[in-house]
Amino acid sequence: MEFSRGERVEISIKQKDFYGSYYTGKFLSGVGLNKFLVEYETLRSNRCETSRITDIVDAPNVRPFPPEVKVTDFSLHDIVDAYENDAWWVGTISGIINSTNYYVYFENTGEIFAYPNSDLRVHQELVNGNWVVSHKKGLK
Repeated sequence: MEFSRGERVEISIKQKDFYGSYYTGKFLSGVGLNKFLVEYETLRSNRCETSRITDIVDAPNVRPFPPEVKVTDFSLHDIVDAYENDAWWVGTISGIINSTNYYVYFENTGEIFAYPNSDLRVHQELVNGNWVVSHKKGLK
């Protein structure tokens, strides 16, 4: 996949405590074979809070920023991304509190947290260059 310098992207980190997360960032350049230099939008250096973290990551862990999908409400078992700790984390709607608040279950950690719909988005996967909205958990 090719990106333009400065293009907004999402970076997934394939480490135990970060599996299922997508961090917003910018593509800076290609580095050697199948590696990209990226700048995280929300992660800051411990030394200087105004300095954004840059990193060299494997190309398959970088994807374009997904398009916005307008949703007014969610249903049980919808696969969503919940914004938490500076990243979007993949989870499943496990309960409905009211028309604007939901419980989200995170399979990676086994935890459930409550979120307002303003911190949720429909989960999408990039398949053959096209964005596909994820199905409900357990349904095809």
